[in-house]
Amino acid sequence: MARKRRLIQAALKSCAGPSFPEVVAGTVQLPDATALDGE
Repeated sequence: MARKRRLIQAALKSCAGPSFPEVVAGTVQLPDATALDGE
């Protein structure tokens, strides 16, 4: 799981560039929304 997260972060970093921290902040919220949606 951690490896997959690192790959995602690496991909986001290469795509987002200077706005990387903002993208990570938004991505961190996604698992919570997905978990709630699954329940």
